[in-house]
Amino acid sequence: MAYKIKKEPKIAVIVGLKKEKRVLENFTNLNLGQGYGKNSEKITKTILSKETDVLVSFGFAGSLKENIKNGDIIFPKYIFSADGKKIKTSKKYCDFFISKIKNLKISRQNLITVTEVINNKKDLSKKYKENISALDMESAFIQKEAKKKKIPFVSIRLIFDDLSFSIPEFLINSVNHNGDLIFLRLLKKIIEDPRRIFTLIKTGLKYQKSKKSLGKLANQLF
Repeated sequence: MAYKIKKEPKIAVIVGLKKEKRVLENFTNLNLGQGYGKNSEKITKTILSKETDVLVSFGFAGSLKENIKNGDIIFPKYIFSADGKKIKTSKKYCDFFISKIKNLKISRQNLITVTEVINNKKDLSKKYKENISALDMESAFIQKEAKKKKIPFVSIRLIFDDLSFSIPEFLINSVNHNGDLIFLRLLKKIIEDPRRIFTLIKTGLKYQKSKKSLGKLANQLF
């Protein structure tokens, strides 16, 4: 089916984290939903009950390649699921959104959706023969529902953790199944090893910088 892009298409956006959702909450033209990991599949079904011209998976991602750095923007050509199956994204809508972006580095490569946060990214990139450059935890689940409804789908992701910087394990272990930080769990991890506070500060500073970049990207796109 051929889709003609409207001047003002009805855009639905799914994000994985509440912090990503806050970046978009002032965009009243968006049909916005939030679901972490596989939970994004359920919220996508609800979002697509409303009229939608294009569905966007938006937020942070991790890099699998040395040349894809923190702050870079990925518009994947293909989305891979954890079992290696791939589905192509909408070229028309990728081009539509890319045309809105000014002075930001964009890569049209491939992304894989995983079911848990992975820090050993080099091993993951070797697992697949395909050229996969980034990973997230939602896009394949969101795309699956878009395909059922025959809705054009794109994934737009800003790189947070790259091969020079990984989210610390103690922080990953302080997050629940909804992607929310459990403060008491984090506090326990810091008490066990007080030196972790310095890693936490470094991660927080990088996150604030990345969040600002994500907001700049959102302002250009939506």
